[in-house]
Amino acid sequence: IYLLGLCSLSSFSSLAIDCRNLPTWDSSKAYSSNQQVQLNQQAYKANWWNQNRSPAQYANPYQEWSKLGACDGVQPNQPPQASITAPTANAEFAAGAAIAFAANASDADGSVSKVEFYLNGSLHSSDSSAPYQANWTAVAGNQQLYIIVYDDKNANTQTPAVSFKVNAVSNNQ
Repeated sequence: IYLLGLCSLSSFSSLAIDCRNLPTWDSSKAYSSNQQVQLNQQAYKANWWNQNRSPAQYANPYQEWSKLGACDGVQPNQPPQASITAPTANAEFAAGAAIAFAANASDADGSVSKVEFYLNGSLHSSDSSAPYQANWTAVAGNQQLYIIVYDDKNANTQTPAVSFKVNAVSNNQ
């Protein structure tokens, strides 16, 4: 019976913690002894004054933070959704044409912070407000465009690449 009682008491330490009123840890803020924060759905308590010491990295014995447990009722952040609306797959353009890149982006549990347009694997442009767009002067060749969209909690989603072609313009009269 005594052993069963000890097992029951020790299981209380694994109960989830209500983190709704706990602030999210901020690397620029200084924390003093006994202040509590949350980070990645975990609750932590400061053991002594510290700043820029992540609870996820410094929550071992004799370190800046003590891990209190998992947060209860905290929904994990959902990544944003995105799609390229222009150009369409396999579209063809003439070299020198002004091409408009466009994307739709949304975040079900927060907001979109930015959309990055990547042309042929290199960052071409970034847009932080809808409608998400970028302009490009077409250069001859086979091109690929994809986007990466970020939400307010820095989760991101990358779209599949859209391939299109830019044809050289002949100067022959």
